[in-house]
Amino acid sequence: MSDKELEGWRCKIDELDHQILLLLSKRGKISTDIMRWKKAHKQSFLDNSRELEILKKLEKKAEQLNLDQSFIYELYDLILKDSKNK
Repeated sequence: MSDKELEGWRCKIDELDHQILLLLSKRGKISTDIMRWKKAHKQSFLDNSRELEILKKLEKKAEQLNLDQSFIYELYDLILKDSKNK
């Protein structure tokens, strides 16, 4: 592997990281909209059954994509916790 090849891969990783951050930002904005809607309609902010449903779906998708299911579960657990702090 050449230094140029390594740098090319790193650039691809950097771009993917940027895209991930953009998606997390978009997700956060939607979560904020949902929280506002729930507040306006006097609904509970927490929906544990929905969270569990999301996590189970993501574990299945992770398995299909040969991703570590426990990693994806932990990652999305953090994402969901962040959504509650909006």
